[in-house]
Amino acid sequence: MEKPLRNASHVKIVFGVTDPDAPSASTPVDNGHLPFSDVNSVDLGLSVATPYQTLEKNRFILDGKSPMAPSSNFVYQGFVSKAISDDAGVFSVPPVVTVSFNEFVQFAALTLYFDTIMNEYPTEFTVQCYYNSTSVLSKTYVATSSEFVSNDAIPLCNKIVITFKKTYRPHRRLRLSQIIYGVINTLTAADLVSCSQSASMDIISSNLPDEKFSFTIMDVERRYDPENPQGVWEYLESRQPVNVSIGYELDSGDIEWFPWCNTYSTGDVKVNKGGVVAEVTIETESLIQQLTKTYTRGVYRPAGVSLATLAEEVMTFVGYPNILVMDDSLRSLTTTIPLPEVEANQCLQLIANAGMCVLVTDRSGSPMMIKVTEEDEIQDFTMSKKQAKEEPTVTKYPVLRNLITGYSHINVGSEVQNLIENVQITGANRTSVELTYSSATNQSVQISSGLTLHSATHYAQRSVLVLTGTGTVTITGNALETQDVGYTKIVHEVGEDLEITNELISSYEHAKQYADWVAGCEERRIEYAITDRGYPELDLGDTVNVVSNFDNTVPATIMKKSLTFNGTISGSATYLARK
Repeated sequence: MEKPLRNASHVKIVFGVTDPDAPSASTPVDNGHLPFSDVNSVDLGLSVATPYQTLEKNRFILDGKSPMAPSSNFVYQGFVSKAISDDAGVFSVPPVVTVSFNEFVQFAALTLYFDTIMNEYPTEFTVQCYYNSTSVLSKTYVATSSEFVSNDAIPLCNKIVITFKKTYRPHRRLRLSQIIYGVINTLTAADLVSCSQSASMDIISSNLPDEKFSFTIMDVERRYDPENPQGVWEYLESRQPVNVSIGYELDSGDIEWFPWCNTYSTGDVKVNKGGVVAEVTIETESLIQQLTKTYTRGVYRPAGVSLATLAEEVMTFVGYPNILVMDDSLRSLTTTIPLPEVEANQCLQLIANAGMCVLVTDRSGSPMMIKVTEEDEIQDFTMSKKQAKEEPTVTKYPVLRNLITGYSHINVGSEVQNLIENVQITGANRTSVELTYSSATNQSVQISSGLTLHSATHYAQRSVLVLTGTGTVTITGNALETQDVGYTKIVHEVGEDLEITNELISSYEHAKQYADWVAGCEERRIEYAITDRGYPELDLGDTVNVVSNFDNTVPATIMKKSLTFNGTISGSATYLARK
């Protein structure tokens, strides 16, 4: 990458024509897996950026690129079986993945991704589909690569059972990184006009991170034309996973591929029909930006709850359990404040900010809450004048004088009051009803004659009741009253004041820690903006060395980056210098 004249670069974009609603209706399970395996997430559009080594024979390559599994905070690995194939590659107890759906589904095809990094896959497996207990498809397939697409449509069914019998290489676990309910398109540089990524993060997570990826296709067959009745336009309007890899051609002629990003289509598609060949531009964004469903499950917990538990509850609520990567410190920080009823991604941003972490997305598409500190390891990379296209643009931010923040304390009202009074319910059939009110705890339900209450689940601002019949409902409870307490940290005698609060902070000790953290971040006052030759190996949050206009080397953290491919790569980035 440092040659004056670089070797060729390559791009591969994989995106689906799939059913985007199927994953929310699915429940995948397996018959035996390793601790870091995550079968629950195999159909969520994630990819494996770096596979863990598990000491199978002739698999553990000592090149430093594939780490051993940590004890916690696993990076997404897909399904990894406990069973290992024998000398002939045959499993004595075949790994099985069963996907049950809470509604009936059907697909044009079924796509399976195995270990695409190491190019390992099963050579024989069966797919069985059931309509309730009736088999509607049973077929054995032979895979010839780590990416498999069936030639058979999946008929109307509510259960799919995949049984893996034999591996391409002996002594291997079954690794299944993705199940895709539909057909996958793979685009290369020959199909593209251009593609580009832009991404930014906030060092104190006071705002959501922003990550976008767009690509422009040369549509010779007009498959993406909205006027083509046999086209695939309608699928692009749905949330489709988009997996992007970038490759660099080595002197040997081989291409070294590595993940670029994993995003989801926004439905924003533009078609330029000027000329014989149409150009179609598809816009995508990160999973975090797609999590716009309003979170409604905040609960008052007087004994406190960890920020990690809150984050996990939000991700489960939006249908993406077990994929959030978090710093361990979030398990020791607690709050008594219920999460507000706002969009789920705003809840994650609040949690990251209260946890003194940065919210970003990794290359596999998984959200992460990570620490960015002065002690972070400096990457083996220097942004010098040789890498840059021009001298850095330098911005210096004002000195911080006072950091004004605070914390909240909840008082429980002493009197029981009516939260909902005599609400009329009509329904001969079993019905789920959500009733909302101001924040409360210790809720109780009273129903009139004619109603049967099957269950009641209470949250801070609503109750979910399952009822049968006709009558009235009254809900009582104790009101929650929030008292705000201020805290000011004096940083310098002169400068500008910054006021920032987080409603999840519920103790003096936490507020003091928070103030120290924000003030420390604000002491990083020098920012460099650099247009460069394009370095896809760098990520948001990486700390690298930057050579300033006065030729001194400054450690700095990447806060914003962009990368464009249009036959060659180019980029730019913004770096926040350490204090």
